[in-house]
Order: sequence, then C-alpha cells, then structure tokens
Amino acid sequence: MKTLKPAAVLLASFGSFACVVDAGPKGIPTGAPVATPGDLEPAALQVVPARDITTTLVEASMPVSPIDRLDADFLPKYTEHTDALHIIAKGTTAREHRIAIDSTGGEAHLFLGPQVKDPADANAALRGVVVLDPKGVQINQRAPRAEGAELIPMSAIALKGHPAGVYTIRVNDVAARAGIAVDVRQPATKLTMKLRPAAVQHLYGSPMSVEVALDEAGRGIAGANLTAYLVRPDLTRGPDVAVKELGAGRYRVEVAQALGKQDATGAHLVDVRAEGHTTSGLPFLRHGRTGFHFGVPTGRVTEVSATRIVKDAKGAIEAFEVDVRLESSAMDRLEISGTLAALGADGKEHGVAMAQTGAGFGAGVHTVTLRFAAGHIRLTKLAGTYVLRNLTVFSLSTGALFQRLAVHPARFEGVSRDMLASVKEMTPQIKGLLEAGVLAAD
Repeated sequence: MKTLKPAAVLLASFGSFACVVDAGPKGIPTGAPVATPGDLEPAALQVVPARDITTTLVEASMPVSPIDRLDADFLPKYTEHTDALHIIAKGTTAREHRIAIDSTGGEAHLFLGPQVKDPADANAALRGVVVLDPKGVQINQRAPRAEGAELIPMSAIALKGHPAGVYTIRVNDVAARAGIAVDVRQPATKLTMKLRPAAVQHLYGSPMSVEVALDEAGRGIAGANLTAYLVRPDLTRGPDVAVKELGAGRYRVEVAQALGKQDATGAHLVDVRAEGHTTSGLPFLRHGRTGFHFGVPTGRVTEVSATRIVKDAKGAIEAFEVDVRLESSAMDRLEISGTLAALGADGKEHGVAMAQTGAGFGAGVHTVTLRFAAGHIRLTKLAGTYVLRNLTVFSLSTGALFQRLAVHPARFEGVSRDMLASVKEMTPQIKGLLEAGVLAAD
C-alpha cells in the first residue's frame, strides 16, 4: 500500500482528452494528476494459478446521488481500546492467575466467561473461580438467596469501591478444564491504547504495519511490553508479529513479513497486548484488535488511453467514454470502475455517474472501456466540467481491491445539461431516487 505518485500511472494521452469547449468552471483541478491520501497501487503484480471464473463481459452505468460529496478520505482511522483481557486456557495446570486493573471507577466491571457452551457447565466452572482484589477480598460471590442455599456464582462483577492494582483469579479443576476469559472494562480510565493500520487494503509485496499509541491524558507511555499476532479470516490464530518501540509512547507492529502469497485473501486482524505502568506507577494491561484486508494483486490500470464523447443521431450527448489500459498477470475476473464528478453549488465535488466494466482477463494487456450514460448525468442537474474520480480495479473472484486512484485529470469540459440526452430506461433505482427528490427528471 502506498500513495501514488504522478509518475506511477502512465498518462500518455493527456493532450487527446475529448472536450466540448476549452473553458471549465473554476475549482476543477487541471494539469498533472494529484496524489491523494488513500490511493492504492500494487508494488508488483503477482503470478498465481488461473482462477475458475466466468469470463462474460458485463458493463453498467448508474446515476450517483448529487447530494453527497465525493469522499476522497480513504485513510484508516484510529480505534481506541481501554479493556484488559486475560485468557485462562482450557486445561491449564496453573491454578492462580493475575490481571492488572488500573481503573475501577464509574461502570468498571470484570467479566468471567467460561469457554463452554452448555449453561450447566458454565455455572459449574463459575463456581470454581475465586476473584480476589489487591487487598485479598473475594469479590465474585453473592450472598445465598436463602439460609443454607448454595452461593450463586457471578459472571459480571462491579469493581466500583475496590482498589486498582493486581487482581488474582484462582481456579479449581473444573474451571481449569473449561477455560475462563477474564475481560475487564474500564470506561473511566485515562490510559488508552490506540491502533491504526497503515492501510485498509494490504497488497502482497507492499509494506504494511500497524501503529500503536499508548496515551494517558496526552502523555505517551514508553517502555511498555507489547506482543502481537495475526488472526486469519477464519478466526484461527496466525503467526506472532514483531513490535518495535518508536518512542514517546508509540510503537509499530510489522505485518507484511508475516503474510505470503499462500495466505488467504480476506479480512485479517492484528491482536495487540500491551503491559506496563501508568504515570502514577500502577500496572496496566490493554488488549485490542484492528484489521485490514489482504490480497495478492494480479491486475492494475497503467494508463487512461483515450476519452470520447458519443452522440446520438440528433446530436445529443449519449455517453462519455473512458478507455483504460489494464495489465493482468493471471486469469481473474476483474471489475474496473470509475466515477464522474462535477462541482456542486457548495463548491465541492459531487458524483454524477458511475461506470463499471467486469470480465475475465488473462495475463497480458487489455483495453477496457468505462461508459457513463449521459441520461444518468442529466438527472443530477449538475453540469460544467466532469472529472474522473475513484478509478479502481477490483478482483470479483477474491473480493480484493487491487488499485484505486482517487483523483485523475481525465475531464470533459463545458458541458451544459441541454446537451445531454434523456435517460433511456427508468430503472427501479432511478425511480426510487426520483421519488426521494435526489434526482430530477425533465
């Protein structure tokens, strides 16, 4: 995953882009392509066995809601984690376990989760657990309902009123055989572990890492012990991954080296555990997960080779076409898509139409046409200059995004609404948008 530089996409035919007139509305960028955060390009295409796919060509154009601004922010967001988690593994021989809790205020709770399905087995496991606070006070049993009755086991334990520190969990043979998940929720804590993957989509051959920040009320926690491992799409445990401390409470989990061409395409998780001490010296434990999609790239667009304005017999614009050159390294069913956008009354870009072309593509170079129906654009009432945005290559057989160029200089200038042919078919989608007042017919 990386940000595309202008040289990364070959644009040999800028001078031949079709235009109606030379002038365009103020605000639409001109000239060389502008790299934007979130642009995605394979570092190199990979040779993989041919996939058993349908090769039939499918082309589609559809209107886009002109109300919504075009989103070009594809960067991952931080997730924040304040929970502590300790797993007492099934069949463990250890009868005593400890978990650090640094905040017991507010609605803080400790939850005991027996790793069994049968309710009777779960209750039996809970009866075999003793939870002691740092002062040695047992906190996980209620009083009996009636004199002489059996004590009722607790799975949800309020921590308010108990001290922060190291809690002890003792298990008997029954609880040890079942296994217990000890999950602590600390909503009032000031110490947060933040996780953010470098990219939402990781392509084999590209760098990939997860950023970790330990923050206590604006102060970074250095010197913590972090461990991490991958979780595969089928939720089985993957390999351990290395963690490097960067300083000032920031750490980096190295992911790319742990994934190879043989690994499953799909959503992978990174499980991160951090242990250390707060600024006041209290021990803490944080646990969290973040995710990304992994794929092995076999296709990319290398060039927008031509654009055309197609007119009907009456001289009205019937379609805007964009030809792209697709490079493929293996037989796969790929979908190439793009969006035309125009400036709205707010001075921001809004989509007017999306086009998609999907087919089976073998190894080699192919020319693919995106056809944007003018009738769909007419329904949006947006005119002026139309620009190409969000040019993507997607593998339909694996569900992986191989490429995305959020901003592209291909453009159709000086288009007025009366130049556009009317829509040919009122699909249920169009009718719904018309009824909702999103689109407007003549």
